[in-house]
Amino acid sequence: MVAIQLIRIMDKLWLDNGIDLRMRPYKVVSTWDQVGVIEMVPNSATISSIHEKYGGNLGAFEKDTILRFV
Repeated sequence: MVAIQLIRIMDKLWLDNGIDLRMRPYKVVSTWDQVGVIEMVPNSATISSIHEKYGGNLGAFEKDTILRFV
């Protein structure tokens, strides 16, 4: 929860200063110690799947794999 709150604060500060890093902090509700509910993010992909699809076996070592995804 603290990490997400810090990301939200930093994103607001950056946006207020004209810097749009296109961050989208998802919603989190802590319900117990190490237990909670997180927002489902539709149409999302893991970094691992992006590297595999756009960079092949060595995608994680290439500098432009993420750029090819975008």
